[in-house]
Amino acid sequence: MRARMRFRTFVLLTLVAGMLIPGTGKAITDEALFRNFRFNFVNPGGRTLGLAGAFIAAADDATAAQANPAALHYISGSEFFIEFRSLQTDTQISSSSAGSLVHPNQPGDLPFLSLTEVVNPDDISNVSFLSYAQPFKLGAKQRRLTLAFSRQILLQQKLSLTENDAATEARIASDVFPVIPNEDNTGLVRYSIPLAVNGDSDTEIVYWNAGASLQVHRDFSVGLTLSLATLDIQADSLGAFTDPQFQILDPTNPRLPGSEDTDFFRSVINDTDSDLVYTIGLHWHPDSVFATGISPWQFGAVMRKGAEFSFAQERFKNGVLNATAPVSLNVPDRYGVGASYKPGDNWVFTMDYERIEYSDLLEGFEVGVNPLTDEDVTDVILGSTFARDPQYDVEDADVFRIGAERIFGLRNGVFTVRAGYFRAPDNKIAMTSFSEDPTENSVYLDAFSGGEDENHFTGGATYGFGHHTIDIGADFFSGGKQLVVSYIFRRF
Repeated sequence: MRARMRFRTFVLLTLVAGMLIPGTGKAITDEALFRNFRFNFVNPGGRTLGLAGAFIAAADDATAAQANPAALHYISGSEFFIEFRSLQTDTQISSSSAGSLVHPNQPGDLPFLSLTEVVNPDDISNVSFLSYAQPFKLGAKQRRLTLAFSRQILLQQKLSLTENDAATEARIASDVFPVIPNEDNTGLVRYSIPLAVNGDSDTEIVYWNAGASLQVHRDFSVGLTLSLATLDIQADSLGAFTDPQFQILDPTNPRLPGSEDTDFFRSVINDTDSDLVYTIGLHWHPDSVFATGISPWQFGAVMRKGAEFSFAQERFKNGVLNATAPVSLNVPDRYGVGASYKPGDNWVFTMDYERIEYSDLLEGFEVGVNPLTDEDVTDVILGSTFARDPQYDVEDADVFRIGAERIFGLRNGVFTVRAGYFRAPDNKIAMTSFSEDPTENSVYLDAFSGGEDENHFTGGATYGFGHHTIDIGADFFSGGKQLVVSYIFRRF
C-alpha cells in the first residue's frame, strides 16, 4: 500500500513540476515567409475532426496520447491506428497602399509604400498519424496502465511568395526622393523604388510519442506523453530593390545610368533540429457516483509544452555573405479543459476550451531582416530624423470547440454521424509600432498588418464492425478544406 501511495505521489509531483518549468528561446524573423505559420492544432483522428477537435474529455482511442493522455485508460485491448490527412489551403493575397506618388505643392502625405504580399501554400496529403497502444493490469485492484507509441506530423507547410501572375512586391518613396515627370509627361511624380520578393519554404515538424496513462482511482486517471519533436526546414528568400536611375540605396556603387542594377537581400536556411517535449493530462469520469456504474459526464484537462527549435540562417547583401545567424521557431504552448456528456445510448455532446500561447512565437523575434525594415534601407530612404524601432505582436488565443454525434445501432455494427464548430484565431505576426513619426508609422502598420479569424465547420461519420472502425472527418473554412480518414483495429 505504501509503495503504491509513494508511486502516486511521485506521479502527481512530476506533473506539477512539469507545469512549472519555464521555457526559453529565440524566435523567427520578420520576413514574409515566417509571419504566418498555420499549425495543425486539431488532434488526430477522423472522429476528432468531425467533433471540431473537442476531444479532451471524449477521447477513447490511441489519439488520446495527444488529445489527453490520461484518457488512454479507455483502451481495453491492443489497438492499431492509422490516419490519412489531405489539406487544401487557398492562396492568400493581401495588398496595402498608403501615401501618394503625385508631387504635391507642399509635401505632407509621403512617404509612400505599397505592398502586395502573396502566400501560396501547396496542397498536402500524407499519413499524418500512426500509433500502437497496449493496456496492462496492475496490482490486486487491477488498475489499468496503458502504453501508446505513435508518430504525428504536427506541421507540414510548403509556401511560395508567388502564384501565377501574382507576386510579393513593394514600391517605396519618401520626400527625400527626386521629383521626375510621369509616364506621359503631363505632371510630376515622386521617384520610387520597386522591391520584388521571391521565396519559398518547406517546413516539417514531426512528433515521435511515447504515452502512458495510469488509473489511480476508479473515477480518475493521469497521463503523460513524452515526444521527440524533429524539425526539417528549408527556406530561401530573395528581395531585390531596383534603382537604376538615382542609386539612392547605394550611391557609392558605380552603376551605369539606366541600367538594371539592383540591391539584393537574401536569406537561406537548410537545417534540422530536435527537442524533447511533453503533454500532461488528467481525466475524471465519476462512475462511482451513479447507480448504473457509468457516468454520463466526463471531464479532462491537458497541458501541452511546445517544442523549441534552433537553426542557422545565412544572410547575404548584394551577393556577399553578411552574417550567419541563429534563428529559432517556438511551437506555442497550449492549455485546455473539456467536458463530454452522453445522456443515453444515442447521443454524445462535447466541448473544449483551449488557450494557445501564440506569443511564444515572439520570444526573441528578430526585426530588420525583411528588406523593408532593414536599418540601412530605412535610414537611406526615410532619413534619420525620427527614431525607428519596429515592434511586432501576436495575441494569445482562446479557442472554443463544440461537437455532437448521433449513434445508430446496426445489425452488423455501429454507424455514427457528427458535426462541430470552432473559430480559428488569427496568428499572423503584425507590426504594432515602427517610427516616432506618425505618418511613417501609419504607412508601415498598414503594410505589416495581421490576418483574419476563420470559422471552421466540421462533420464526419464512423462505421464500426467487429474489430474494425473507419472514421471520416471533414473541415470546411474560408481559406480551404481538409479531409481525414482514419482506421482502427482493436483486439479485445
